[in-house]
Amino acid sequence: MNVERRSGPKASSANKEKRTGRVYTPPAVVKTLLDHAGYVGNVVGRHIVDNSCGDGAFLEQVARRYVAAFRARSGHDNAELAQDLRRYIHGVDLDPDALVACNNRLHAVAVDLGIDGVAWDLHQANTLRLTDFRQSMDFVVGNPPYVRVHNLGSSAIDVRTLTFSADGMTDLYLAFFDVGIQMLAPEGRLCFITPSSWLTSKAGGAFRTHLARNGTLTSVVDFGHHQAFDATTYSLIARIDGHSQGPEVAYHEYDPRQAAAVYQYNVRFAEAHMPSGIFFGQSAELADFRRIVSSESDGQPAVVVRNGFATLADGVFIGDFAFADGIIPVVKASTGQVRQCVFPYQPDGTPLTESEFERTAPLAMAHLRQHRTALTERSLDARTAWHQFGRSQALRDVGQAKFAINSLLQTTDQIRIVAAPPAHGVYGGLYFRGGPGPQEVRRVLATQEFMSYIKMLRKYKSGGYYTFSAEDLSRFLTHAFAVDSVRQQGQRRRVGAAG
Repeated sequence: MNVERRSGPKASSANKEKRTGRVYTPPAVVKTLLDHAGYVGNVVGRHIVDNSCGDGAFLEQVARRYVAAFRARSGHDNAELAQDLRRYIHGVDLDPDALVACNNRLHAVAVDLGIDGVAWDLHQANTLRLTDFRQSMDFVVGNPPYVRVHNLGSSAIDVRTLTFSADGMTDLYLAFFDVGIQMLAPEGRLCFITPSSWLTSKAGGAFRTHLARNGTLTSVVDFGHHQAFDATTYSLIARIDGHSQGPEVAYHEYDPRQAAAVYQYNVRFAEAHMPSGIFFGQSAELADFRRIVSSESDGQPAVVVRNGFATLADGVFIGDFAFADGIIPVVKASTGQVRQCVFPYQPDGTPLTESEFERTAPLAMAHLRQHRTALTERSLDARTAWHQFGRSQALRDVGQAKFAINSLLQTTDQIRIVAAPPAHGVYGGLYFRGGPGPQEVRRVLATQEFMSYIKMLRKYKSGGYYTFSAEDLSRFLTHAFAVDSVRQQGQRRRVGAAG
């Protein structure tokens, strides 16, 4: 398995990309990352490694910068320069083909710059097992692979031996952070571009704890809605130093028009780091955000928020059917559209066996059998039969009155709340039930406070949209209605005192 290659050419198939995590790194991203790492100016005599070097997208620019710095300081002693390039620039990749491509790329750079005889220091090795560069690198840079642990096969063992990726449904890039930090000299600096999900994901918890304990996260570049790669990935450059640099983190946003990181503000890490993740904002914004995410209701929350159906095969279960048995109406939360849904369950959400559904709804069962192959290929747990939904969420609430709500917004004007009466399902978003009712929910959501809140979550979607989870919405509504309750109590006390 190729656990290192990320910056090489596009993979020939989606499955290969999923397995190797290889995605091409644009030159503008390479430049931004090296600038942000501080690999600029006088870099002569300073060690740098890309421990997921692929075909050398980063190392090519590293070599060009080193040559320019050497010649500005020491002239054109090409023999000494060739030795320096060998001594101070390092690459690692497991794939021999990637290393051949990297070596050819670096050779072409040397020829272009008039340098002969460079024996580039490229290692064919599994980075997760490598100890050669421990505590000796001035710079660790790159774009580690984005592979979920369940796609790693037997190589997952290497990932599990490392602190940041020991538990749960982790991502391979977290293991590269672990190894990369171990490579840093005391005054060294790591700079990786990865998905931004580690800021809030459960998988990123151990990594965030390490950063909080050591105070070594010094700067980030948030790519926001800009997708740096040909994939639905929202990226972040993280700069981590070999030792603590103080309590603040510099927050930057990537401007694709300038192809550069633009400084926004400094934030105290202690303010940004919360139990649910790391969040960036000005001090007052973070204080407001902390109050929302820490809000708790007394007993049951005022409004119950849940995810809609997860059939894992909407094209089979949801549509416009010519039969009526085994069907319930279903509201698509994202659009408010009402469709039909094949529902192999009792009204209370209890699953029907294949024979039971056959007996009560033979035409619906025949429809499902036509798609049996596709339905059996879904990711199902051992308790789920092939003819049932992929997940059990929202089934128990089918008999309850509820309201579908979209979870993808650019502005609060786009909030859509649609009634889903008893015997209706919801899919394609969230729903809520209970509480003071839909008008009050709409009122508290149609506020700048709510928009600021979901922007702070930084759950980006293409087209400039933001998304939020059932838990995110529940927290906000709990906070908003608690504030309303306090405000109303204060008004009643004032009225009572006046009387």
